[in-house]
Amino acid sequence: MNSRERVLTALRHEEPDRIPVYNSFTPEVREALSESYNIDKSEIDFYLCHDCFLVELGVFNGFYLDFTKEDYKDRWGIQWKRIKNNYGFYMEIDTPPLHAAKDVYDYRFPYVDGEPFYEELLHICRRYGHDFAIIGGSVSIFENSWYLRGFQNFLEDLICNKDEAHFLVDHVMEYNLALGFKIIDAGVDILYIGDDFGMQTGLIISPQIWKEFFLPRWEKLIANFKKRKPGLIIAYHSDGNILPILDDLVELGVDVLNPVQPDCMDPELLKRRYGRRLAFWGTIDVQHTLFLGTQDDVRNEVIKRLKTIAPGGGLLLGSTHNVQMSENAIDNLREFYETVRTFGSYPITV
Repeated sequence: MNSRERVLTALRHEEPDRIPVYNSFTPEVREALSESYNIDKSEIDFYLCHDCFLVELGVFNGFYLDFTKEDYKDRWGIQWKRIKNNYGFYMEIDTPPLHAAKDVYDYRFPYVDGEPFYEELLHICRRYGHDFAIIGGSVSIFENSWYLRGFQNFLEDLICNKDEAHFLVDHVMEYNLALGFKIIDAGVDILYIGDDFGMQTGLIISPQIWKEFFLPRWEKLIANFKKRKPGLIIAYHSDGNILPILDDLVELGVDVLNPVQPDCMDPELLKRRYGRRLAFWGTIDVQHTLFLGTQDDVRNEVIKRLKTIAPGGGLLLGSTHNVQMSENAIDNLREFYETVRTFGSYPITV
């Protein structure tokens, strides 16, 4: 069974030969892994036996455009700046382009045909699509909207400037519909969509706002994506606790939930409640276990997921976000892969 077959088997709720695996890393961690294993950075995914390739298009690429600069403006007109921490840096939004609610009426969206990284997606699909599961993303509504308007401003618009908010969200939806078609047509197995609607303990917005602004638009997008490619697997991403809208997402046709942060939603509860209709991608904590935990913590968490989530299929095991650099990160990742090699074969007997 090759990696593509392994992933698709698991996500269709059947047991493959072993648990499929995919982790994502910050640039600092990828560099450290390259040094630790004495291999080129481009070979890390192969060396670690990852079963997927993930290529992201869309507004989120503002994070990754140019790590050599202190600041830059992307094709959406969003100004980004570099933020340093103890182990590296990241980019965050400094100034959104839509300063006032009425600015939405004059804003000109970029052309979807100008998407950066599209040629990379085509290359990955053509070169590796037979052997590896190809994940293409990211299609967004809520986050794409607040990236343009600013987080607090957009939350206020949802209450106080509804006409402008609906106008913006409609145009964001149309862009992401075209983007989703472009990703699907490239030949991906899995379309990666979603919005971070969750905080640690609950939704950022009310269920009423979700139903007014976002549920009907996600319904339209998902229906059109599945019509475009019957059999397409749709993976929905949201950090945090989104239990209040999970039933809606399942009804809309979401096949896979990512990343399933264990500090926010109990993976075992989700498996019991949704395991026949929803597969899971992630479940290994990056806030504590991989970042600050011990190797014993990592081993225990991986074994727990193998025992409780992996049986019957339905799990693509991995980190719940990019693994960030810390004093423990590289040793913890080594323990992750060793534990998977030791206990990750089906039938799970650990």
